Amino acid sequence: MKTESEDSDYYALAYYSMSSPKRVFGISLEFLRRRGQMRQGVPVVLLQMVEFLDQYGLHQSELFHASRSEARRNELKKSLNRGEFQCFRSSDAHAVASLLILFLRELPYGLIPCWNATRFLRVYTKSTPISVTGEKGGNVTLTCECEANEILDIILSSRSENIPVCQNEECSGRVFKKGNCHIIIKDLRLNDAGKYFVNVYYRNNETELERQIRTYQLHIDDEISVKIGEELKLDVLLPDVDKVEHQSRRSTEWMEVWRSGNGVQSERMIISDRNLIISNFTARDAGTYRVLEPGKEILITVKVRVSKEKLDDTDKGKTDDTKYYRAPPVGTATIPVSGQKGSNVTLPCQFKARKISDISLNSRSENIPVCQTEECSGRVFKQGNCDVIIKDLSFSDAGTYFLRVYYNNDQTKLKQQFRTYQLHIYDEISVKTGEEHKLDVLSNANQVVHWAKNKTRWRELWSKSNGAQSDQLTDSDGTLTIKEFTDNDAGTYRVLDNEGEILITVTVRASDTKSKGKRYTNDDKTDDTQQHNEISVKIGEELKMDVLLPNADKVQHQSRGSTEWKEVWKRSGGVQSDLTTNTDGNLIIRKFMADDAGTYRVLDFERNILITVTVTVSGTESKGKLNYMDADKPNVLPKSQDKNI
Repeated sequence: MKTESEDSDYYALAYYSMSSPKRVFGISLEFLRRRGQMRQGVPVVLLQMVEFLDQYGLHQSELFHASRSEARRNELKKSLNRGEFQCFRSSDAHAVASLLILFLRELPYGLIPCWNATRFLRVYTKSTPISVTGEKGGNVTLTCECEANEILDIILSSRSENIPVCQNEECSGRVFKKGNCHIIIKDLRLNDAGKYFVNVYYRNNETELERQIRTYQLHIDDEISVKIGEELKLDVLLPDVDKVEHQSRRSTEWMEVWRSGNGVQSERMIISDRNLIISNFTARDAGTYRVLEPGKEILITVKVRVSKEKLDDTDKGKTDDTKYYRAPPVGTATIPVSGQKGSNVTLPCQFKARKISDISLNSRSENIPVCQTEECSGRVFKQGNCDVIIKDLSFSDAGTYFLRVYYNNDQTKLKQQFRTYQLHIYDEISVKTGEEHKLDVLSNANQVVHWAKNKTRWRELWSKSNGAQSDQLTDSDGTLTIKEFTDNDAGTYRVLDNEGEILITVTVRASDTKSKGKRYTNDDKTDDTQQHNEISVKIGEELKMDVLLPNADKVQHQSRGSTEWKEVWKRSGGVQSDLTTNTDGNLIIRKFMADDAGTYRVLDFERNILITVTVTVSGTESKGKLNYMDADKPNVLPKSQDKNI
């Protein structure tokens, strides 16, 4: 509504406009419209200036700075105010730019009159999306907050359709009005996620009907559990979805598993009726899945957990202390630690309290006594402030450990610090062909998988639920036995726990001369076992290296002008960059740049170099695909080079 002073200004401008019927500067938009000097709601003179600047002014420097031709600008203004059609010269760019600013500056009340400014601001702020989150199966409220006295109608729509809104909860639909103009969506489904628009039509003591617009971004959460080996079906591929990403439980990286136009990123996944399906669920498929639209707004988040099986009958007679362990607080980060069978490993405490009164160590099944010094007879002892050493490692030591440090730093109340460790044990042995070989690896195992040298994927050999998968294998007393070892049994064996964490890695080599089960040492390795290759890649294309062998622990990169090695992938942490992914044993740089050139080296758990790849920039055709399925023979890394590993 205009005030009394605004009304007097309005009549003065009307008189000024009528006394100069051809004038365009200093005339309100309303009077320019009445005169027919507007085209599609824009003053004709403004269109003329904008079109000229679009053609001749965009390449000019300092276009809207102080006019370099003030005399020419004033000349053009007088000509336009006389109603003359002005044909600007190509040299008039600066003068016309200054003239455009002058036209806007002299508009009475500005581009948006003050009596409409509040209404425009209201429409803008209400159109900014309001984030709303609900759980699948629950209800969510789209809040209105309109204080109008008389609401005449409410219209709800999504990007694709108008949605009927019941007037009360008693109706049969899932969407109904509550209170003044709130909207409730009940029994939420994953396909409810997305943008919603609410138009509220109202009248506040005025004859003119007004409208308030609100935009909502609805995000749906869900949480499910799946048994190992069963099918995981996610009905998340809505029409507006751009991609689906997965974050495993112990990773901070998001890995793309599906994208519109490209489909699934793994052979283990399929698409059916807008469902993303993993046919044979494993613990590594657990974690968080998020569904994003093209604007990177999160539509859906699904947390997938491994379904816990009931305790076996053999567990029923055990005490609570043997069935359960005291887990640390939620959010405690897990520290990966690796050690070779027969050697020692340190669980680093990294805590510098002055008054540590006690430390306690336990696994998932038992409390573990910690000696105060190395001189005691046990295998576990404290070193330094609160580090814990486990010596003479055996395969049964692999698993999760929880360290509690009790301390009191000049305070009366005793406090605790928590550390969680995932201990991985590795070993390398050679076995004589034709003899029996025993792997004592089943004490904490849920699954044993094998990667043969001439194969391209892991094969399950044994699982806790199904036992041995071959007549050549037996399991007894925590030992997996190969009855008659052959060349096909050589390769890498990996032991996984119930959550898919790697407990044990054993590299087994076939030998015709060495005795059964002999440890494979560096003396057995030849100088020519390291795999090396050179490839060239075109800028902007994909670099794909299938170098993530079963016994690979990390991949490092040294750029062409540097002496430092930078870690780009680690088995415990995944890729270190958003531009890099790892899928089915491949390390992939989606868009190769000059900075990605240099040398890549693949290391095993003992810091041996398995593969070295020199990558150069190609000026012509890309050759950026590398295959290393047979490259699993390590080469000892010289001591002078291991400081960056």
